[in-house]
Amino acid sequence: ILRDRYVEKQLNGLLKDGKVRQVRPLIADYKSKVKPSLVKDDLLKKYQQEYDKVYKSKLSVRSVLNVTEDLKPDSVWAEVLAKHKGKVIYVDVWATWCKPCLAEMGNSKLLREKLLGKDVVFVYLCISSQTETLWKRLIAENEMEGQHYFFNKKQSDELIQQLKIKGIPRYVLIDKSGKIANAEADRPGNVLAIKAIKGLIE
Repeated sequence: ILRDRYVEKQLNGLLKDGKVRQVRPLIADYKSKVKPSLVKDDLLKKYQQEYDKVYKSKLSVRSVLNVTEDLKPDSVWAEVLAKHKGKVIYVDVWATWCKPCLAEMGNSKLLREKLLGKDVVFVYLCISSQTETLWKRLIAENEMEGQHYFFNKKQSDELIQQLKIKGIPRYVLIDKSGKIANAEADRPGNVLAIKAIKGLIE
């Protein structure tokens, strides 16, 4: 019984961290060697849900995952601005573990829909997060259409320092010339956000 509980605790921990790929090869043995119980049923149900999210969720063609591995930490912000210069940029700084960040993604989708076809690009900067697998899964689940960047620890630390980030989610509004129009812009769910973006577009 103690062995079974220990195994269940370890597998639950991996699933909670979004590491379903590490759990996958262990499931066959788990099913055959661990005695039936409600705990086992719950874990297998949770595994199936996480499996479906990773292997069956598909990214929208409008969700662009930018390559960031080769970017120097002190150049990531400049690279983001340079790539999208000439358009109004609404930047969303978030993390995979940040519940308030994820809670705003529905509003972000509504905001994008209202501005569809307008001269604005939505940029999502994922910082201080452990796994790219979970990052991709959350993008698919929350239908986060836009330009996406996943920054490692050094890149994240540099960005935090450059933007003086004290908490997330953090939103930054950039004008067409690439200058910061509002370093602490309104959240997607705030009616002032769309007004501010339209003001820079027009």
